[in-house]
Amino acid sequence: AKASKNKSFLIGWEKIREAGLMPGSNILSTFLYGAGLATAGSLSGGTLGILSGTLSSLGGRSNGMSILDFLDDDKEKKVKSPMDEPAMDSKKAEVDIVEEIATFHDTLYKTTEQSVSLRVKALVQKGNASQAQNLLDNFSESNDGQNLKYRTYIPVLRLYCEQGDLTRAMILFDRMRKAPRVTMEPETYVQVIASIAEKGCFRPDALPLDGIKELGYSASSGPELFDLICAQMADDVLAITSASARRMHNALVSGFKDSDHPNAIHLKEIHALAPMPKFDELADDEELVVSRVTVDESTGKCPRTGATLRLLVLDQHQKAKLGNALLKMATEQYAKFMGGHRGVDPKFAKQQMLSFAELMKKRKGPPFTAIIDAPNVAYYMQNFDQGRFNFFQIQFVVNALKRMNEHPLIIIPSKYSSDSFYMTLWTGTGKHHTVTDEEKAIMEKWREEGILFVVPARCLDDYYWMLASFADQTNACKATGGVMVDVPTNDKSGRWPGKRPMVVTNDLMRDHQLELMEPRIFRRWRSCHIVNYNFTAFVNGESVDRGIGFSTPDFFSREIQANPSPTNSENRESKTECNTVWHFPVSDWETNDRFCVRIPRS
Repeated sequence: AKASKNKSFLIGWEKIREAGLMPGSNILSTFLYGAGLATAGSLSGGTLGILSGTLSSLGGRSNGMSILDFLDDDKEKKVKSPMDEPAMDSKKAEVDIVEEIATFHDTLYKTTEQSVSLRVKALVQKGNASQAQNLLDNFSESNDGQNLKYRTYIPVLRLYCEQGDLTRAMILFDRMRKAPRVTMEPETYVQVIASIAEKGCFRPDALPLDGIKELGYSASSGPELFDLICAQMADDVLAITSASARRMHNALVSGFKDSDHPNAIHLKEIHALAPMPKFDELADDEELVVSRVTVDESTGKCPRTGATLRLLVLDQHQKAKLGNALLKMATEQYAKFMGGHRGVDPKFAKQQMLSFAELMKKRKGPPFTAIIDAPNVAYYMQNFDQGRFNFFQIQFVVNALKRMNEHPLIIIPSKYSSDSFYMTLWTGTGKHHTVTDEEKAIMEKWREEGILFVVPARCLDDYYWMLASFADQTNACKATGGVMVDVPTNDKSGRWPGKRPMVVTNDLMRDHQLELMEPRIFRRWRSCHIVNYNFTAFVNGESVDRGIGFSTPDFFSREIQANPSPTNSENRESKTECNTVWHFPVSDWETNDRFCVRIPRS
């Protein structure tokens, strides 16, 4: 099994059958592992095709019967000569061997999630959804409520969808969403939505689906049901693929094509290999919209529906989760850096970050509205022979932010506050730098103004400027009359609107994204707070161009979201029912492109 050799696997199982052995649970577990490799196509020789043909074709003296034949009361128990048996087709042989191993294991020993998964896949290949469902139910009942994994549920759900059994599909779908060990994939939502759409169940005149309201849904058909499922999807999924967008498009078109809806007739299905074309023409109020659109980057407005996409921000619960993740990462980074040295306090990094958060909460004075990643700014474009950690570049950014009525905080690692330090440049070379009197004066000015925070030695500064961007600044806000730091869209001072504090950095933060537990929280934080910059590099304290450019944070979130669709027609009689428009980010489309869906309610 470890070597992924199919002949050893097949011959071993044939000999167990031939001798009538009752192997120990560890031996059968190994065969379960091998069968799992076979279904995944990991055994050398291909996918399940490696199991085609009878086992006796490998040289063993099989009597042509399967262990399953003896376990199935409905089958004849009389053993016939292999010459009397009809040839077994390859698909039956493929399924029988895997199913046989898993069933034999469960007959002798306690059922496992792995054995159930293999048996479920075998039954699904036979098209037997009801028996596969029974296996799922029996496992949960007989294993003290132990939960199954996504891999075990999904074949049954797919089969229900393929068979058009939407009620059972929705019941299992609801069960999967509530299962602790199941992480819902985008494709699962797309398959459920597409299966319902193809039956026309999202049409305003659709008949209700049986049993849906018993699952807690407030609607059992029509656009309202589409909204409910998409809302669940938005909680679990950030984006879909272009293939999924095409699947949803074709399913909705198929479900509406035989309806009397006047604005659905012109829609056509897209070939499975064709890209979805962009369509940015403004739609009529009651037109079915299933289009690829490009959302305006500066306004968030959809050209097809007129809806405005929102910037989704972190709530208090998400801020707490992000803060805890940063504390955990800081603790692990510090322990790794110290390398198990004696006398090291393992809680040092966490305590220092908590102290910083408390400082942000209790400090007086105006709240910070811009956090500067000092090393990132200081080393910007310094990849030349005279390049260095440039304090003048940091001061340049500070001055620019002040002119924009922002109040900056500079986050700088401990070593750069020393009289001399070792620099590592982008060229890969390193050298010592002795801080000049002019540079010392700049640092002293920052201290006097209260806009400098020096990160403790051996602690990573990245975690501090991330934490500063959403830290509680209650006391500082009170000092300014309780005014919040965020900037509204109608701000008269000329500041660009959005969340504050912003983080001024060009750091791509790939490491943070991999380590943080919840990608949604990280993406939402990044969209709201990160501001990139560009300027001409300084040589010592001089620059030939004193201009600086900032890229504002995202105006709208790269997440699945629903928004009201405004009325474009002045003659529309009823404005009480507002259509909802959904926008889905697509991972392999351009950044501002969205898959746009609006199902009219009348």
